[in-house]
Amino acid sequence: MAVLILVAALAVRLVVLLVLPPVDPVADARQYDEIAISILAGNGFAWPDGEPTAYRPPLYPAFLALIYFMFGHHYMPVQLVQALLLSLTCVLAFLIGRQIYDEKVALIAGIGCALYPMLILPAYEILSEALFVFLFTLTFFLLMKCREKPGLAPWAGLSLALASFTKPFALFALPFFVYWLWRHRTVASMKSIFLFILVFILCLVPWAIRNYRVFGEFVPIATVGGISFYNSHVFEAHRVGYNHLEKVPVEYHSIKNEALQSRYLVRHTLEYIIDNPAKIAPLVFLKVVLLVYPLDGYWHVVSLGSKYNAFWGLVGCFSLFGIFFTAVNRNGKELIILTLLSVLLFALVFAGIPRYRLLVEPILLLLGARGFVGLIDRSRGLTSAIIGINILVWALFRFWDPNLFQWSSWSHYF
Repeated sequence: MAVLILVAALAVRLVVLLVLPPVDPVADARQYDEIAISILAGNGFAWPDGEPTAYRPPLYPAFLALIYFMFGHHYMPVQLVQALLLSLTCVLAFLIGRQIYDEKVALIAGIGCALYPMLILPAYEILSEALFVFLFTLTFFLLMKCREKPGLAPWAGLSLALASFTKPFALFALPFFVYWLWRHRTVASMKSIFLFILVFILCLVPWAIRNYRVFGEFVPIATVGGISFYNSHVFEAHRVGYNHLEKVPVEYHSIKNEALQSRYLVRHTLEYIIDNPAKIAPLVFLKVVLLVYPLDGYWHVVSLGSKYNAFWGLVGCFSLFGIFFTAVNRNGKELIILTLLSVLLFALVFAGIPRYRLLVEPILLLLGARGFVGLIDRSRGLTSAIIGINILVWALFRFWDPNLFQWSSWSHYF
């Protein structure tokens, strides 16, 4: 069954790649591309002008550089590899579902991942989402296996480190994963916990040393954290989740070291939070809302012309029920909840936007599959109602009024 899911998922993504026009990297994608070209030219992690950088996490540019080295500077090979990674993610979701729940839930989760548009589109984009989703889901799978095979713990640590080098969000998951391993520890597994942490740290050390030599500052992953933190708290209302330098203090531009620029923005943001608690409180609520918000314009392209993302609407609804239904492996369900809590923490510190939700949507699809199976066994009427309501709301935004529920007052957040 795993092979069939892999083949089906890969076929869907290949069809999409054939249908869509050639990709043209812009914004973040252009920066990844430029750094990859610099690596390929022998200049290391640097901008086109030769200036060394750690603005972007290093793994995805290195991933691009390796593919460019093998196939030339063409984007189609990148897209094909990303399609394969996302297809393997579908298989991992199936295997995890079979271990935590049962064959039926696992099959629905695997097929759901294969057909879920938000796990198809990243194959097309020159962005780090596809690589990260695979590595993070692989980490989850390896952690689940650690209880049976403690020798996999170092590999889980390596996978989490690679995920962190793709998107630093994975750093937020580390304490939750360690807590889970500690909570379910045995005498034999204590060594596994130590090796998990040790391998993770050792992977980060060489890059941190490189950054200290370049910038004279401790930078474990990337310097983009400063501007991201700043834009998640000190921003114009229409800019949440978007990194920009508008209204950044003039002093920032006089700093030439990007590590010091990042530190300056972190310090400035913390001062702003302390001085403006009344503004931060409603912002916390806004971040949570935006994390689960189904009217997400970011994914408008895969919502079939509607501003309402019915795909996420269905997954979100059934995931809520999945939280309350039992699992064959309670420890695995606990790991799912802890993983989602790590995403929530990340959203509260930075920005809660749909793009960040994508990072754990294979896990959410697992929870949604359990909710669907449990609910349909108890009430087919309620299951049909949830599906029908989501289709109705999708149709209202698609065929009636695009500004329904004052969409214009929300769309500028994306």
